[in-house]
Amino acid sequence: MRLLALQAVVCLALAGVARADEASDKAQVKKLYEAATSHYNLGEFQEALDAYKEAYRIRADPVFLYNLGQCYRQLNKPADAAREYRAYLREQPEAKNRAAVEKLIKDMDEAVQQQRATQPPLGTEPPVTQQQPQTTTTTETTPAPSEPQPRKPDYIAIAMLVAGGLVLATGIGLVAWSATLDSSSRDITVKTDLATREDQLSQSGTVEVVGYAMIGTGAALAVASVIKFAVHPRRDVAVGFTGRGLVLGGTF
Repeated sequence: MRLLALQAVVCLALAGVARADEASDKAQVKKLYEAATSHYNLGEFQEALDAYKEAYRIRADPVFLYNLGQCYRQLNKPADAAREYRAYLREQPEAKNRAAVEKLIKDMDEAVQQQRATQPPLGTEPPVTQQQPQTTTTTETTPAPSEPQPRKPDYIAIAMLVAGGLVLATGIGLVAWSATLDSSSRDITVKTDLATREDQLSQSGTVEVVGYAMIGTGAALAVASVIKFAVHPRRDVAVGFTGRGLVLGGTF
């Protein structure tokens, strides 16, 4: 009697443990199924595939095989998808969607054939498409023409020209005055006026020399100013006096 009672207690304990394990597995499978379905609806097919696999390992429900086929199809793996569809029909031969699954299997087999037709034979490398060299067109831009700068007046040349004209006019005046002095000195014939005549002649000669010197200087200044105008508006011309005469210098 006691032995039978002990066996009954053990059986009840094992049944309780089995029920607890079954409940735990059922909850985990439900959790994995919900997660996988959420991934699938979001387009995360690889994550959905992994979750469906874990759920099938815990509970071998044929529905998970069909879901695995759907994930492989979305991942463009037709061979794997066809395998899971066939496994689904093998485990669920009386499935209500059998005709639709058989149509999927046919489509996946055709997709596998298309993939194999586009792949190169074994042992050969795919052809390398020759890339056309890229040509770059360079556009040369012409710089915008710059506006001509207004020519600045050459004040130095103007001053030289004015000074030359004044000196030249003064020199001419002195030469004319010296001629007047010489003429008036020749009219003196009285002996008492000989001293005055000599002074006038000496003065006339000095004035004449200074006059001709100023004429030369004025002419030189005038010529230098003309040259400075003609050569370049920005080039400098220097005019100086030395012991030997007028010196014209500058950059030409």
